[in-house]
Amino acid sequence: MGERAQLTPVFSGGSGRIEPGIGPVQSGVAITTPVLDGDVAYRLVVEAPGQPSASRSLALPVDHRDRFVEAGTFRSVYHSAAELPDGGVLIVGGSRGASVFSDAIDRFDPATRAFTRVGTMATGRVLARPVVLADGKVLIAGGGTTLASGVTYELLDVATGQVTPAGVPVRHRVGHSATRLADGRVLIAGGLEEATAELWDPATRTARPVAARMSNPREWHSATLLADGRVLLVGGYTLANAYWLAEVFDPRTEQFTPVGAPALAPRIEALALHLAHRMNDGTVIIAGGEKFNPAVDDGGRATSDVLRFDPATSRFTPLPALLVPRSLLTGAVLSDDRVVMFGGLTVGDDFTPTGEVYRAGRSPASTANLGVARAFHTVSRLPGGRLLIVGGEAPDRGAVTSVLVYE
Repeated sequence: MGERAQLTPVFSGGSGRIEPGIGPVQSGVAITTPVLDGDVAYRLVVEAPGQPSASRSLALPVDHRDRFVEAGTFRSVYHSAAELPDGGVLIVGGSRGASVFSDAIDRFDPATRAFTRVGTMATGRVLARPVVLADGKVLIAGGGTTLASGVTYELLDVATGQVTPAGVPVRHRVGHSATRLADGRVLIAGGLEEATAELWDPATRTARPVAARMSNPREWHSATLLADGRVLLVGGYTLANAYWLAEVFDPRTEQFTPVGAPALAPRIEALALHLAHRMNDGTVIIAGGEKFNPAVDDGGRATSDVLRFDPATSRFTPLPALLVPRSLLTGAVLSDDRVVMFGGLTVGDDFTPTGEVYRAGRSPASTANLGVARAFHTVSRLPGGRLLIVGGEAPDRGAVTSVLVYE
């Protein structure tokens, strides 16, 4: 994972090419593949005038070395991360050991494995939602702020480090989601006992409310952009009596359509703090998190449940469970649909240093141990399928300072 392979095609009687991503080749001449970020199948195609083409395939399984490499230190809890188009990772705000939230924006360079300060927000933020826009700029939306006057959208120009105001939110949101739509707008939805949503427009740098409301409030839910441009919103805490597991937002009509379960009173269990990722076939995997029912629970209960949502049928189906119940789930999906997750909380709200790899149709597999259990950390993809783990809270409620690269 993250490295290259060398292939030597051998053929005669025509011209050859290797698909995908390599092109024309000569017999007996070794070529080097692009960086490998997941399982791949290469196909050698040989063609000659007046003859049918011939082909041979080579399945190339790709895996991590299953080890962590230390990449310096970074003391932060409750920060946010954003993967940049150039392969870098932004770390936004957080609690970094000072008496107020951090206003810093730092960039991790995967080539040097070092952090550089690239910008400063108007106020400190925790649990913000950074969104990379089509032009490469980054919108910073919501979160807890040090200053009440800091309840604004901010826009970072990564190239210059300039941070500028980008409009006033319709609502101040924490525990919300922010999703860039296919047309460039950003859907900001939910938050603490919020059933509302708003749309931020990059052309005007202003936000306006969505007239329709969600079927129930959602806090710490997930929002996943579907292949057809709609957004799937799953779970979220609420004290409301009625509860739908999920709903789909259509940006063309700006309507929410509940899916997954009927509204019930008294309410059913809520699901929150889970992980959701879209797969290559367009379905969405929803893994782990915690379940909560205020009628019977004093707090949430970590779950190992995994669901698959099919946009074609708007139905959820259960999949094999995770290896361990895992809440505050943090992970990333790779190019071949493997989902890699680390840390979080497990049974009894215990911090866990474990990790696992999950792929539908295969048995879950443990990763190497983090060494130090952590939660409220971030996991971001680096070029070539390696993963960056930054910060987090330790079992003693102190900050974990180690930065790790999983390779």
